[in-house]
Amino acid sequence: YMFPLFILYGFFFYPNPQYKETIGMLIFVGTFMTGGMTMNYLNHAFGYESNHFDGMLTNRVDMDLYIKAKLSIGMLISTICFIITIPYLFFDIEILLINFVTYLFNLGFISYVLMYMATYNKKRMDLSKGGSFNYQGMGAANWLVLLPAFLLPILIYAPFGLMGYRYAGLAAIGLIGLLGLLSRKYWVKAIERNFYKRKYIMADGFREGS
Repeated sequence: YMFPLFILYGFFFYPNPQYKETIGMLIFVGTFMTGGMTMNYLNHAFGYESNHFDGMLTNRVDMDLYIKAKLSIGMLISTICFIITIPYLFFDIEILLINFVTYLFNLGFISYVLMYMATYNKKRMDLSKGGSFNYQGMGAANWLVLLPAFLLPILIYAPFGLMGYRYAGLAAIGLIGLLGLLSRKYWVKAIERNFYKRKYIMADGFREGS
């Protein structure tokens, strides 16, 4: 149900001429459209399994494979969202460039950070209550991580933009995402290590909500 909200968000901004020169706002919109659904998914990465989390621990689930699968699903969601936003280029070809670099940033940086922070979530989630605007299972860490998710691309661009290097700033955003994709193994191992450190804390938290 929330999918159209994320994808059609551009129609609130792109037809308005005053936003065409506000690159920071366009970066925010691009991050939201290409990564919003993934952020929602990966924020609950372990919460979705809270009802049978103890079973995951006792059955010795291959966490390396589990984490890679979750990340792959999140990245697939972002890819689909990016492809659907391509027609926005009819408003301005630069919109496609901005959406592409924010898409790379979401893939190669934000997705890993969200999955890592999901290991700090210990609030039980009842999937029978539905997912749309259902905030049970959302801890403080889940909310706080969304701030840098949207602000970091703008902050990366800002110094380049202030010096007049518009495209260098956009390239920097995309480059960070690309480097993250190339270092996928490192990120997966970091997430896995943190999961093993916190798995019993998470399990206790999920039980308390039952």
